[in-house]
Amino acid sequence: SRLPGALQPAADLFQRWPASMQPAKQCLIMGGAGGCSTLHTDMLGWTGWNLLLAGRKHWKFFPPAEEVGEAFGAEVREMGGQFHLGFSCTSPIDMYHTVNGEPCPERVPDPRCGRPSFAPDARRYPAAAGVEPLIDVMQGPNELIIFPAHYFHQTYHYEPTIAIACQMLNQGCFDRVLNQILNFRCGGHASLPLGFLGRPEEEQMKFVLGLAAEKLWPGRGHSYLEQMWNERRLQTYAQPTFLQEDDEEVLEWSDEEPAAPPSAEPLSRLALRLALGSVEVPPWEADGGLPVAWSLPLAGLA
Repeated sequence: SRLPGALQPAADLFQRWPASMQPAKQCLIMGGAGGCSTLHTDMLGWTGWNLLLAGRKHWKFFPPAEEVGEAFGAEVREMGGQFHLGFSCTSPIDMYHTVNGEPCPERVPDPRCGRPSFAPDARRYPAAAGVEPLIDVMQGPNELIIFPAHYFHQTYHYEPTIAIACQMLNQGCFDRVLNQILNFRCGGHASLPLGFLGRPEEEQMKFVLGLAAEKLWPGRGHSYLEQMWNERRLQTYAQPTFLQEDDEEVLEWSDEEPAAPPSAEPLSRLALRLALGSVEVPPWEADGGLPVAWSLPLAGLA
C-alpha cells in the first residue's frame, strides 16, 4: 500500500526549504504498553500524520485555545535548531492519569473489553479536568491519523506499538506556519512588503525564512538564505556526471532528473527488525537515509 497523494513528499512544501531549516522527516515511533506521550502541540502548527504499524493506541485532541493552554499549565518551548523558527507548547498534565476511576492502574486496560474512561488527576489539576477533548479516538494497526498539529494532543499505548510519523507543510497549514515564524522570530508582520500575500508560495517562504536568517546574520540573512536555497535546488534537481578526458575524471553537473534510488527496505520490515534487535542502527539514522527515533518501553512518544 502507498500513502495518499496528499501525503507524498512531492506535496510537502518543507522539501523546498534548505536542509538545515527543514523539520525532521519520517520518524519511527515505538512505545510500551501503558506508556503515554506528553500533552503538547507541535512546532509551527504543521500538518502531522501517524501511521500505526503494530499495536493499539488512544488519541485525545484538544482545541488550541488560549484558555485551554492556561488550564493545562502549558509552557512554550523554543524549537527550530539554530534558527529558532518556532515553538511548541508542553503541559505537565497527564490526561490518562486515571483509568476507569483508578489512578495509575498497574494493569493496562483492554479496549476490546469495553471503551476505557481516562481522566487527569482532578485533585492536582482541577482546571484540566474540566477540559473535554474535541476528538477522542482509538487507532489500530494499519490505520492512518492526519491532524492539525497546533491542537493539543496526547496518546496512550494499550500495548507495544510501532508507528511512522511525519510532519508536512501544505495548503491547509501554510499561513499558520509562516505566521508563527513571523510572530515568534521576526517581530510580526510589520516587515512584510506590500502585496506579500499575493506573491507565489515559494517567494513567501523565502522572504520569511530570510527574515529569520537575518536574526542570526544581521545584514546578510537574505543573501545567505538565497545561497542555501539554491544549493538545495542544486542537490534536488542536478546530479554529477563523470566524463573521461585524457585519463582524468571531470565532474560536470547535469540538469536531468536523477535516476530513482534502489528501493529501500519496507518501513514495516525495518521496524520489525529494529524491534527484534536484529539490525544495528545508530540513533537518528537508518539505511536509505530514513531518520528514526524510538522510545524505551516505559514511555511512548507521539
